[in-house]
Amino acid sequence: MLGLDASVYALDSTTIDLCLSLFDWAPFRSTKAAIKLHTLLDLRGAIPAFIHISDGKLHDVNVLDILLVEAGSFYIMDRGYMDFARLYAMHQAGAFFVTRAKQNMDARRVYSHPVDRAIGIICDQRVMLNGFYSAENYPEHLRRIRFHDPETGKTLVNALREIVHRNDNSCTCASSSAGCRNAVARITGNRIVRTSRSLILGPPRRVNLKNRHGCGG
Repeated sequence: MLGLDASVYALDSTTIDLCLSLFDWAPFRSTKAAIKLHTLLDLRGAIPAFIHISDGKLHDVNVLDILLVEAGSFYIMDRGYMDFARLYAMHQAGAFFVTRAKQNMDARRVYSHPVDRAIGIICDQRVMLNGFYSAENYPEHLRRIRFHDPETGKTLVNALREIVHRNDNSCTCASSSAGCRNAVARITGNRIVRTSRSLILGPPRRVNLKNRHGCGG
C-alpha cells in the first residue's frame, strides 16, 4: 500500500474510562479510573504488532522505553512522543521516525533543499537543535518539513532524521520530527511529492540557501 519494502508502523494510545469503585487499581483522576491502550499498528495490514495496557496516568512517551525497535522500519507518531533522548535511541537502533514538531522546538537551519510549493511543501530543511540539553540528547541533524494540507487548510511541521545517500543510490533516513496521522514518510526517486494524505520524502540535495521560503532559521 505504501510502496515501501520496510515495515511502517503507527504508534498511538487510547484512554478507556473505568468506574473508580470497581477498578481502583487503575488510578486516573480523583473521581474515575482509566487505563491506556498503547498500540503499535502495522500499516501493511492494519494488524497490531505491539499492545501495552497501563493505568491512565502513564504518559505516552514512556512506552518508547519498552518498545522493541525494528531496525530499518518507519515509526509514525504524534507530538506526544517528542522526546529527543528517546528518539535518538531509536535512531541509533537503525529505525526511522516521523513525528509532529512542537511549537517551541528550537532549531537552526543548516541546509535548505529545493521544494515544489505547488504540491504543498513549503520548506524542506536540515536542522540542528539549539537548546543545550536538546542538542546533547540529539546531537545529529534532523529533517524539518513544513507542509500545507489543502484539504484541511492546516500547516504541519514535521521533524525527520537525516537522509543519507549510499553508493547504491538507495538511502537511509535519520528523522526526528513532525508527522503522524496525516503524514507518512516514503522514500522515492529524487523528488518530494504528495499523494492523498501522505508526504513522500525524496533524497535531500545539499543546498545552502539563505532565508528560503520564509521557513524560519
